Amino acid sequence: MISASLLILGTCTLLLNYTHSLWYFILIYSIVMSIATGGASMVTIHGLLARWFWRKRGLALSLGTAGGSAGSFLLVPFANY
Repeated sequence: MISASLLILGTCTLLLNYTHSLWYFILIYSIVMSIATGGASMVTIHGLLARWFWRKRGLALSLGTAGGSAGSFLLVPFANY
């Protein structure tokens, strides 16, 4: 589910390049991408991590959350550059 959601998000990001009307933008960005984002959200990832790790589950969940935050922390200055 996570892989399919990320594939849909990438495809929608490419399709936003061809935005020529407000309705197309609303369809792609607001509807399709919001549904796909739910499939790749932290809730889904935390559920996956909780099932994978029996011992040190708290460490795995905290590293998963910190990894998501670190990715955003590093991507914003890189994209701004």
